[in-house]
Amino acid sequence: MSSHEVRILSSGGYLIHVDVCRDITLECVRSMHKLYYTLRKELSQLIKELVTGVTSIALFYDPRIVSSNELVKKVKELWAWSQQIDLNEIHKPRSFTIPVAYGGELGPDLPSVASWAGLREEEVIELHTSRKYTCYTLGFTPGFLYLGEVDSRIAAPRLETPRVKIPAGSVG
Repeated sequence: MSSHEVRILSSGGYLIHVDVCRDITLECVRSMHKLYYTLRKELSQLIKELVTGVTSIALFYDPRIVSSNELVKKVKELWAWSQQIDLNEIHKPRSFTIPVAYGGELGPDLPSVASWAGLREEEVIELHTSRKYTCYTLGFTPGFLYLGEVDSRIAAPRLETPRVKIPAGSVG
């Protein structure tokens, strides 16, 4: 799926699912924001709720107001138009400084990430702190942000078994 095509699926009589892209990239996130803004603005009378995922948008609607086919057609029409929007005209980006503790109880993955990357722990910290990150989306846990793009040299794979409890302020 490129930035010029989307996959739109009707899921029952009240939900349209729009897959914007497959890979989680800055381009994908920007496309998502543009489409979300456009759908919210142009289809507010037809949809009950918009829910964004990392790479998709769910449109909840009332089938008594609009049919699935009609809504899919409108979303397809709005897709190309939405991608011409300048995001800076919608909202001004803001920067935040997030304090990060590396190693110990708050950063237990530092040694394993360093080992995986073939780097010293100090090098992992330097690579991690040497760039600005974009908030791709908010997680389902309050305060949990998905940030990108991480330097590929330290973009370690996810844990096979996720931790049940993560201390506040942790970066994963």
